Amino acid sequence: MKYFLFFAVGCLIAFATFSLYQKNQSPSEINKGISEFERDLDTLVVLHASEIILDSLVSRPESISYKNNHIYVADFGSMQVLKFDTNWGLVSKIGTGKGRGPEQLLSISDFYVEGTSIWIVDTQQYSIKKFSTSGELLDIYNIKRFPLRVVANDSMMTSLCMGGDDLFVTVNTNYEGNEEYFGKFLDNQIRHSISLDGNLSKVRDSLFAYVPRYFSKIYFYEFMTGEEEYVLSLPDGQKFPASKSEETNEGHRISAPQNVRFNNTGVYTRGDVLLVSVYDKGVKEGGEYVEIPKIYFDALDLKKRQYTKSFFFPGWFKEFALNGKKLYVITTVGKIFELQLNINMVDQH
Repeated sequence: MKYFLFFAVGCLIAFATFSLYQKNQSPSEINKGISEFERDLDTLVVLHASEIILDSLVSRPESISYKNNHIYVADFGSMQVLKFDTNWGLVSKIGTGKGRGPEQLLSISDFYVEGTSIWIVDTQQYSIKKFSTSGELLDIYNIKRFPLRVVANDSMMTSLCMGGDDLFVTVNTNYEGNEEYFGKFLDNQIRHSISLDGNLSKVRDSLFAYVPRYFSKIYFYEFMTGEEEYVLSLPDGQKFPASKSEETNEGHRISAPQNVRFNNTGVYTRGDVLLVSVYDKGVKEGGEYVEIPKIYFDALDLKKRQYTKSFFFPGWFKEFALNGKKLYVITTVGKIFELQLNINMVDQH
């Protein structure tokens, strides 16, 4: 348990409440399909924990991914994505630092590794830049709307974005085509990253998953057509919450709701298994939390299209990546840990 002291610090700051559109439906109608169900729960045991010290390379780690036997870390200090081997030896730097040049980035909000390519979202430049995982700039896609997240297959790039009447923009990267928009959201939803944000993950070459942060549903879309294929439920049954919008002396202000308990913080897919990390901040009574904040990993079987089981993690973090029994996490205070777990969650689902 002493290892949790390194990363069980602070509390995730919920910066959003999510509102998802379904055609001709009101928020109350969307919530009709939401219900809480009991988790089939196992407890994860951390057998060993190591803090990864990368002071000369990484000063402000913000997101992390494991793909193809390598670890990728987005660093806000250098405004680069760094590629490491599994012994944390530096393999390559992707991007040349902060700036407006072709290979530079102003603000990394997300990245996605697909094969030997990596897609990086630069929100301030309204662009998504495609690099090789060795650091060579391959292409730049200037997006007419504000990009937040990205997912890709070998021919399509899709971004969660804001600034219009659709959730997503997609581009066929095999030819110079127009941007296509899809995924409607509620007419009365506030067009702001606070209410739009979530996580994207490729499920198979033709399909990706969208996991909104504050709504206990997962939506699956076709890459090519943008059609919604199916929807799965998460155990918490958290309903569609209303964003709080008010006028202040500084202008229009949007804030997260006060009573949102669960935050879907991350997603991982391998084979027919999808894992969602769910941050539970506990129940607040009289100004105090009556439960210790914690993380659940909820596993879903994509072949059967159903929830299967969950794993309890007695600590918390803001980002994770999974490599078998190894769990890489970034804590709320910006530290990176490598944790050796007692089980492989994907194999145990």
